[in-house]
Amino acid sequence: MKHENGYWIDENGNRWDDRRISKSQAETNSNSLIGCRDCTNCSCCADCTDCTACIYCTDCTNCTDCDVCTNCTNCTDCCGCTNCVNCFSLDDCNGRSNDFC
Repeated sequence: MKHENGYWIDENGNRWDDRRISKSQAETNSNSLIGCRDCTNCSCCADCTDCTACIYCTDCTNCTDCDVCTNCTNCTDCCGCTNCVNCFSLDDCNGRSNDFC
């Protein structure tokens, strides 16, 4: 884990804002990512690329503030999504899947 430009950065280019979390928490978050690359402030995700602040996502690309997503692409402010493509600001975030994307 290296420290550069205000971020803790792991060997896969994933990074965490040093103002929000400690090096120890960044290491924990890094260990929770499986096959992710170039993500920012993410945890518990798998095979994601260039996502921001995602949790429990799988196979996502360029997602932002997602939660429990699967196979997403270019999502923003998603929550509970499944198999989404080009989603934006979904409102149905009370635990149901958003298959309409």
